[in-house]
Amino acid sequence: MPAYEAESNMGYFELDGGPSPEQLQMPLAVVPPFVHKIGAIAAERGFAEAVVEVFADANITIEHDTALTTEGNRGLIVAGDHSRTFEPLLAQAAVGNAGHNASHVVAMPISLPGRFMQATEAGKGLIIPVIPTSWAAENEFSWRSDPRNSLRRALHPDVLRQPKADLRRINAAATISAAEVASGGSAVTIFPTGGAISPDTPWRKGLGQIVNQVAPEAADTTEVAVFGTEPFSPKRLLSSLLLRDMGIRPKPQTIVMSTHRVGTVAEVREAAASMPELGLDQAATDVVREHYMQMFGKKA
Repeated sequence: MPAYEAESNMGYFELDGGPSPEQLQMPLAVVPPFVHKIGAIAAERGFAEAVVEVFADANITIEHDTALTTEGNRGLIVAGDHSRTFEPLLAQAAVGNAGHNASHVVAMPISLPGRFMQATEAGKGLIIPVIPTSWAAENEFSWRSDPRNSLRRALHPDVLRQPKADLRRINAAATISAAEVASGGSAVTIFPTGGAISPDTPWRKGLGQIVNQVAPEAADTTEVAVFGTEPFSPKRLLSSLLLRDMGIRPKPQTIVMSTHRVGTVAEVREAAASMPELGLDQAATDVVREHYMQMFGKKA
């Protein structure tokens, strides 16, 4: 059995008979060749190594300025910024550097890199879908003010136009599934703001829910970490991958990543317990948020 299979076939917890992850997918009309390359390599050596290798072939070097090692069967929960689109793929390199073959990713169905991952056999089981309740059927979208999301909703109503109660069940199932992944000794990545992180940006409590739902027996061995990248151009990154698909060797570029340990799940829970007024889930989230701000030179 390839090593990655142990980390990509975790069951998704379907709450109250809700939809499976496959039912929440939005398949790409055209799958770029580099995605097929990632899938082929991932089938043999895991998704993390596949991303690094395909990026390197496109003259994209992923450089880590810190290292995070999780020895043995230790789960890993990684939280980070999602301002430059490709973080779900870059997170694979981060967890690979920590000794994992792949990372599950908590992602919206409209996530482009998430859809890249789902276009491969090795990556299908790595996406844990969440849908913010702002997409609920009860909320109307304006074609004039938000044509892009209005089109997405029109094309994928079964995914992006569900009752708010159903979306809440889907998102609750996602945090349970992510906690199961980490409890089982694998890695999971989450983007607590769904986009860019700034000192004024609140973090959603889903991260804390995952931390607090990790199995008791895994709390002392499951690590929590934050990651970020130095500024880079997502357009240039994608252009390099597509140029390589056409047989062109792009100019070299380097993406510098940092990964920092926050502590074990037990340690994060202990720190969160000192802020009961926030609720345990939000408090655990804020413990990680504060560490992120300190590590990346920002003050909350």
